[in-house]
Amino acid sequence: MTIAMPLPASHTKFWRVVNVLGVVALGLFSVLLLFFWVAVTFNVPASGDYGIENVDASGRITTIEHGSAVDKSPIHIGDRIELPSTVHDRLTLVGPLMPGIGERVSLTIQQGNARRKVTLVADATVPGTLAFRLSQLVLQIGFLNWLIVGAALVLLRPSRLTWSFFVLGVGMIWPIAGSYPSFVPTDWVVPILVLSIISCMAALMGFLIFSLRFPSDAVSGWRRRVDAMTPLLFIVYSSLTLGVNLAPIFIGPSAAWWEDPVSTALVCSLPIIAIVAFASFMGNYRSSQGLERERMRWVVVGLSCWAVSITCWAWFFFVSSEYSAARSLSYTGFIVLPLTVAYAVIRHRVIDVRFVVSRAIVYAAIAAVVVIVVVILDWLFSTRFTNSRLQTAAYAGMALLLGLSYNAARQRIERAVDSLFFRQWRRTKEKAEVISALLRHATATSDLYQPLTQGLAEAFSLESAALFEQADDGGYVRVAAWGWPQGSLWHILPNDAIAERANPQTKSVDIEKLPWREPEVPMGSARPIAMFPIFNMKVSVAILLLGAHHNATALDPTEVREIRTFCADAGFVYGRASVSRAERVDAGNAVITAGGGFQAGPRVP
Repeated sequence: MTIAMPLPASHTKFWRVVNVLGVVALGLFSVLLLFFWVAVTFNVPASGDYGIENVDASGRITTIEHGSAVDKSPIHIGDRIELPSTVHDRLTLVGPLMPGIGERVSLTIQQGNARRKVTLVADATVPGTLAFRLSQLVLQIGFLNWLIVGAALVLLRPSRLTWSFFVLGVGMIWPIAGSYPSFVPTDWVVPILVLSIISCMAALMGFLIFSLRFPSDAVSGWRRRVDAMTPLLFIVYSSLTLGVNLAPIFIGPSAAWWEDPVSTALVCSLPIIAIVAFASFMGNYRSSQGLERERMRWVVVGLSCWAVSITCWAWFFFVSSEYSAARSLSYTGFIVLPLTVAYAVIRHRVIDVRFVVSRAIVYAAIAAVVVIVVVILDWLFSTRFTNSRLQTAAYAGMALLLGLSYNAARQRIERAVDSLFFRQWRRTKEKAEVISALLRHATATSDLYQPLTQGLAEAFSLESAALFEQADDGGYVRVAAWGWPQGSLWHILPNDAIAERANPQTKSVDIEKLPWREPEVPMGSARPIAMFPIFNMKVSVAILLLGAHHNATALDPTEVREIRTFCADAGFVYGRASVSRAERVDAGNAVITAGGGFQAGPRVP
C-alpha cells in the first residue's frame, strides 16, 4: 500500500479530471447534507413538528413523539390515517421534510371501525438538551473529518480502496441525520432523498469493498468473486430501498403488501454482508505480518467501533426511534474509523503530507506578501498621490519586480519553512543531495557501496540496507550492507521471487507482497521490505534491499522516488565502469556492518 499503490486509469488526463469532478460533486452533496443536519440539530431557522414520528406504508401510526400535541390528542399508536393527497403534505408527515411552525395538514383517522377528520398544526420543535446537541456536534465534526480524509486519499491516491472509504463516509450522513429543515423547497426534497438513498447504498458497498481490499487494494480467491458482485448488489439494494422509502410518498397504503417483506429482507441481509466483510478483513489481518499488520491494527479497532455503532443505529431505527443524547453518543463509533485510517495513513506515510503542508505554507506566505504589498500601494496612492501620473508606472514596476523576484523568494521561503516546521525532513533532503553528488562523481562500482547502503540508511533513518550484484549464475551476491548481522543471506538464487522480479518493467517491489520468507535476513524493522533493481541498458546488474525506518514505518512515496533516482544514477556508473564482474566482487568483499566498521564478506565461489 505504500510502495506500489495502484493508480488505475487515473494516469490519463481524462480520468484525473473525472476523479477530481467526482470528489467535488460528492463533497458538495455531503456538505449540503451536513448543513441540513446542523440546521435540524440547532433548529436554525425554527421548524415545526406534527408529533407523528413514524407511519408505515399502510398508514398505521407506529410512533408518536412524547409530549407533543398529538400525544395529548385522541390519536393513538395503531390508528390508521389516510395519507394526504399532496406530495408536500406527505413529505412533511411521513417523509424527511420538517413542516414550518403553524403549518396545517388535514387527515382522516380510522380508529377501529370509526372514522374522523382531524387537522394537525405543527408546533415549534422542542429544542434538544445541551448534551444531545453537543453529541450531535461531535458527530458532525467527525463526519466532516471523514470527508476531508477521504477526499485527500482519493485525490492523491485514487483507487477502488480509497474511493470506497470516501463513499462510505458520504453515505453514512443521511441515515444518521435523517430529516431536512423546513426551508428546503419541496421540489428539492425528492431528488435529494433519492441521491441520499443511493449514496447510502453505495456506502454499504463501500464498506464491503474496503473490507475486501484493505490494505493492499488487491483481491484474490473468493474475495475477487465477491468484489465483482458489488455493482450488481448496489443496483439491487438501491432499487429496493428507493421503492421502500418512496412508496409511502407516491403510492400510499396500496404498497403495504410488498413494502414490509422487502424491508424485512433488506434488514436480514445486512448481517450477512457485515459477516462477509469482517471475515475478509480479519482474514487479511491474520495473514498479514510486519508492517502490513501494523498498518491494519488500528483500523481493526476503527472497524470494530463502526460495527458497534451500526448495530446501535439499527436498534434505534427499527425498535426505538426516540432521540436522546445516549443514542447520539452510541453513534460516536462512526467517527473512530476515519481517525484510525488517518492515523495509519500519516503514521505509515501512505501519503507524504509533509510535502503538501509545506508547500501550502509556502504559497500562503507568498500570497500574504503580495496582498500586503498591494494594500500598501493602494493606501499610498489613494491618500498621498491621488491621480498621480506615477500610479500606473508604480503598479507596473511593482508587478514586474514581484515577477522577477518570485522564484528566488519562493526558494528562500521554502528553505525557511522546511527548516522551521520540517527540520528532520530538511536534514534528510540535504543528506540525499550528498548521496546524489557522490553517485554522480563515482568512477568505479566500489564507489557506490557506501552511499547506497550506509549513506541511504543514515539519510532516511532506515534500519538496514544491502546491495546485491548479479553473479554469473544469474543470481545476486551481497557486496555491501548496513544493519545486516554476520551470517545473513549473501547469495540470492536465480529462481528466487526477488530475483525474478528484477526486470526492466519493475521500478520497485513491495517485498511484503511476495511469497518471500527467507529466514537468513535481519529481523524486526530491519527485515527488507522494499527491493529496487538497478539496470544498465535494460540489463539488471544489481538490486537494493531496504528495511523500514527506525520507527517501524515504511518508505513514503517521496522517498521511493528519490531512491529510484539513485538507482538510475548507479546504473550509469555500472555502465561506465570498465571492470569485470570478478573485480567488482573483490572490491566489495568489505561488507559494511551496522557498527560502522568493515568486515570481510563472502566471496563468490
